[in-house]
Order: sequence, then C-alpha cells, then structure tokens
Amino acid sequence: MKTSRLARHVMALAAALTLPACASTRGRTAPETTEIPAPDPGAKADAQPLGADGAATTVALADAVAKPGTDRAPASCDPLPTVYFAYDRSDLTVDAAEAVMHLGSCLRDKGVGTATIEAFADERGSSDYNVALSQRRGDEVRQTLAQAEVPVRVTVVPWGAAFPASPGTGEEHWKLNRRAVVKLPGELLVDGRHRAK
Repeated sequence: MKTSRLARHVMALAAALTLPACASTRGRTAPETTEIPAPDPGAKADAQPLGADGAATTVALADAVAKPGTDRAPASCDPLPTVYFAYDRSDLTVDAAEAVMHLGSCLRDKGVGTATIEAFADERGSSDYNVALSQRRGDEVRQTLAQAEVPVRVTVVPWGAAFPASPGTGEEHWKLNRRAVVKLPGELLVDGRHRAK
C-alpha cells in the first residue's frame, strides 16, 4: 500500500509533535534523502526550502528533531517560537518547519483552543504584495499545524512590512522581519490596539 505525500507529511509532523522534547537544530543540516533538493553550494543548507510543494521533506525533518539520547536541551515555550521565512517565499525552510513543529507542541501543552498568527514581510515589495505574501506565510503555518492535527483554531493577521521586528535596511534586519508570530487569546497584537482571539 503506497502512502501519499500528504499522509507521510501529517504522520511525520504528528510524530515530531508528540516527542517529549523538541529542540532547535540550528547549525545542523537536514538529513540527506532523495526528496531534499540539492543545496546551492554557496547557500546554507538550512536555508533551502523543503521541496517544490513546501512539504516534501517533512519525513526527513522528523529525524532532525530531538531524539532520545541526544545532548540537546528542550526548547522553551515561553515565549512561543517565531517562524522565519526566506526572502520572497512562503514555503517552510528546514528551520521554519522545526519551529512550527515546536510551536505545535507548545500549543498542545498550553491547551489553548484558539490562537492568532501575525505574519510579516520585509520592506521590499509593494504594500499590497507584502500583505499578500504575509497572508500566504500565515496560511502556511496554519495549514501545517492543521495537518499535524494540532487542536487549535487559528486566525491569520497579515501585516505586510508594517511593524518590523528589526527596523533598518539590509539582510541582517530583513531576515528578522520575514516572520510569523503566534499570539494566544487575550495577548496584545503588535499594533497595540487589538487582542488575539
């Protein structure tokens, strides 16, 4: 019986979310599989997209998450992890997928029924384009959580380039502004006027 890509994706995320301790693997590269596209020799391996459909290597990602016997400490859920995106992309990189898996574990542990994803872009691009890109980024996080069967109803608020985390020009600032942040019910959104539902 052949397992579909989506089913493998959901099973891998569900398995990763049930691990007792999820930890960041920053600085490590993804395990080699035939599904991971060959990295650009000049680029960091962890900055490569997962695959053409944004989910092709989730099975390999499950192997990259904390395993029994490793010396990595459990990552904290306070504050909730931020999901960062590559330039002009809404699909998840290896690091971003790990952050979403950890985020799902945190949301399960906290037992919340609803959450709000605030999604952002850097300053490059038109206002309309950046809002649409932010919406796609928030939707990608929401869909990945749903595929992993995280029991939370999520609202996406796309801010575009408004409210940068790191005001300034240049990649060192822009990479921090391409993000998705989850707020729990009652927390203030970045605009300081609205609260998460």
